[in-house]
Amino acid sequence: MIMPDNAMTHEKNSPTISVILPVFNGEDTVTWTIESVVRQTFKDFELLCIDDSSTDGTLDKLRAVAATDSRIRVLENDKNRGPGKTRNYGVENAKGKYLAFIDSDDFYEPDFLEKLYRLAISNDADIAQSAVRYVYNDKDSLYGSPSGLILGEHCKYRIDVDDGLPFVNPQAWNKIYKADLFDGLGYAPICYEDAQILPYLLSRCKKIVVTDDVLFNYNKRFSGLTGDKVVPLSKIDWYLDSLVDSVRPYFEEGFVELVKKWGVGFPRCIIENYKNFLRMLAKSEGEYSAPDKRLIVEKIRIALAKIERIAPKNIFEEYVRASESFYSLMGEPGRGRRRIFGVLGSGGRRLSSLSVIVLESFFSALDRVVPKSGAIWIFSSWGKYADHTLDNPRALYESVKSNSSIKKVVIINSSSEAIGRHLDDGINVSFVHLKSLKALWLMLRAGVLITGYSLHNVFGYRRLSEKTSRKIVQLWHGIPVKKVGLEVDEGLEKHWENEVKKYSILVSSSDCDKNIWLKALARSSQIE
Repeated sequence: MIMPDNAMTHEKNSPTISVILPVFNGEDTVTWTIESVVRQTFKDFELLCIDDSSTDGTLDKLRAVAATDSRIRVLENDKNRGPGKTRNYGVENAKGKYLAFIDSDDFYEPDFLEKLYRLAISNDADIAQSAVRYVYNDKDSLYGSPSGLILGEHCKYRIDVDDGLPFVNPQAWNKIYKADLFDGLGYAPICYEDAQILPYLLSRCKKIVVTDDVLFNYNKRFSGLTGDKVVPLSKIDWYLDSLVDSVRPYFEEGFVELVKKWGVGFPRCIIENYKNFLRMLAKSEGEYSAPDKRLIVEKIRIALAKIERIAPKNIFEEYVRASESFYSLMGEPGRGRRRIFGVLGSGGRRLSSLSVIVLESFFSALDRVVPKSGAIWIFSSWGKYADHTLDNPRALYESVKSNSSIKKVVIINSSSEAIGRHLDDGINVSFVHLKSLKALWLMLRAGVLITGYSLHNVFGYRRLSEKTSRKIVQLWHGIPVKKVGLEVDEGLEKHWENEVKKYSILVSSSDCDKNIWLKALARSSQIE
């Protein structure tokens, strides 16, 4: 949401950080939220509490606590405006050089502001981010990025990706921001406003620092849409429109180009928010009448048609697959399936793509019975980046490319044209796209698999069995990761200890990388 440019001027005695707390009917929880801010080890802050026309005793509580601490200011909306516009009102009135956000049922760890401020200052970062603890009634769970820096162009697209490198969470509240990032920019009056604004904020960043320290607590026991309440039929249109509006920035040309250029997947949040909404409706399924269910299904189909017009085909397919089981739950499995394939266009072409997904789910069992050929070598991870290839798989490829007795298969994540720029012609070489039936079949048949990237979440590879005669050679990629400006800490690959069971050989290209392996795995015998 673009707003008039209200660039803030910071007076000499202004607080360093402005914490913005929008509140609507939060009298039961807002007190401990405020306490978590007041007890921060970092003291140079102001807390702006904005009452969004609450109908309970929230405003009285805010006024009472403000009377006890001069750092707390209470603002009021003239009418209920929702969390997005309420945050904007807080931003407009903030005096700090940095901004932080918190909702009225969440809470900071005592050193949240101090640690993130120190990280931001020491790295001259536009945004500093922590990991999050999700607090449920019966459990806690953690969510966050590996520690490290995101630099330059990478700031613009590294949102909620799962490739073992630092990324930005699609939420507002586990971060501090340089205040001028919000000049002329504000939250939209929709649900999922955090995800919607993020690409625009990040497009203004030159450096982002991330820590995996858990400094923010997100209270799932009381959270609105993601809690246990029934979604009113009258609000479903608003939620679905919000979902569509929240993903539009991710399908704009500039964002799509960066995702393709660097070979990362689209942010998980763009489909997970949709799935979470369907889960919420599913939990309430018993509360809706049969006519209501048919109406809900039709509303979802209308939303899908809007998404189809803006999303890449492979992403749209994910929305469709997420919808199929929900249609069945609502009592229309046959009609829902026919309509889905009608929306997709050519059923045969799409069915082939869906078959790849289905085949991958049986991969481990198939891998144990399909014979392996030592003459088939798979080279993976090329095409991850547009301007260069990963060094170690490339080096090994160069050493065998003229050996006619070896069938060399390069599995790629982007176009063969992009890969071809980096390779001389070899003998008995073929390029195969990662998500294809041919790639999956060759993975099953290959006697040697050479990878420069971790396999824990890579399509196809993640389902390979440990109990085969295949040799998997993991060539630590090292230098290219540093080259593209993504600095990581030594605890980056915490999944290595389990993943290494699949590997026959681990090769390190430098003492630095070798030391990281040793600290991560504590197995010197694995380094060759």
